[in-house]
Amino acid sequence: MKKFKLVAIATMLAGTTLCASAADVQMYGLVATGVVYQHIRHQDTNTFKLANALESSDQSRWGIKGREALQNGWYAGFQLEGGFQPDSGEMANGSKIFDRVARIYVGNETIEVSGGHMAGFTIASDPYSVYGRLGANMTRTSMQGFAPAAFSYQPGYVDNAIAFRTNAKHGLFLQGFYSNGDVKPGVDEEKDFDWSDRRHVGQLATGWVGEKLRFGGVYSYEMQQNTPNITKRDATHGIHLIASYNFGGPAVSGVYYHGKNDWRLGAASDLGKIIGGANGVNGQKVLADSSEGLTTNAFYMSATYPMGKHNLGAALGFVKAEWEGDKKNLKHDDGSAVLGGVIYRYHFSKRTNVYSAISYARGDDLLGEAARFNQCFATVGLVQRF
Repeated sequence: MKKFKLVAIATMLAGTTLCASAADVQMYGLVATGVVYQHIRHQDTNTFKLANALESSDQSRWGIKGREALQNGWYAGFQLEGGFQPDSGEMANGSKIFDRVARIYVGNETIEVSGGHMAGFTIASDPYSVYGRLGANMTRTSMQGFAPAAFSYQPGYVDNAIAFRTNAKHGLFLQGFYSNGDVKPGVDEEKDFDWSDRRHVGQLATGWVGEKLRFGGVYSYEMQQNTPNITKRDATHGIHLIASYNFGGPAVSGVYYHGKNDWRLGAASDLGKIIGGANGVNGQKVLADSSEGLTTNAFYMSATYPMGKHNLGAALGFVKAEWEGDKKNLKHDDGSAVLGGVIYRYHFSKRTNVYSAISYARGDDLLGEAARFNQCFATVGLVQRF
């Protein structure tokens, strides 16, 4: 399998070189690495090591993209992008070369439509991030303690997706996203268990992009992908309200999120540990017996202050989650957490910068045992773009 992946990558790179003269094809990416110190409160553990992809200021990745002008103002293009671990060189997702983006698209000056493997709107990843378009996270990092996507709904990177956006750089915009990727190929849940054979995910967004003020909202929906021998789970519904303002250098933003039947906080699949970890209850059994999930309310603020080659960013978030499912033998059915951090960057050039960051998170009751909501985190490192 590894030999196949290496051959595939080499073939694509060779193809890119040969085709570069025929179309607008570009290879791009970044490498971000450093050292991190992490202390998890309830585990009383300390770790000092090289940073992996989620512990650096930016997630290391590489990609190939191309675009060609068609007739009557239309264009067509493609984008292939994969993540990798800077500390080991391994692919971020061992089963996929392009785990972040694999899409083909067409558009004109008014609208663009894509199909393939893409991220949802409520994660700061191209090509259609509404969080990015509205400046939801001014720190521009997804490290521990910084990003609103750590607790607001986000579908992650999904297969079999189609998305569109209006292309106006300023003024009103509209975006839509839908995926029905088959999580378990070869298993027909719809026939065997009277459940959907697909993981249905949809997001609809609208907003305004001005010279200084940006604001908008995202509605998120996910029909849960179910398995045998568990209670059928109710669908997730989420509302994200985002606003940001640029003062001509310094800028601030705020995000409010309300979710119903959340089955994870952010993208992490650790809800079983959160529900049942603190008092020895089998969290996976609690999930299996529940049709309703978490009711989540969260508020997040961030700011950035550029000073020539220097840039300072800060974030502060609060989340309150209440478990609505099976509550037998649970010590806590609700909880809250506060998290925040400060990050400093010095830019040697447009392509190279060094960074240092520190964050803190503290959870209580239901969220008192989740490692990512109960830790101190510090890092220094280097980013090189190409």
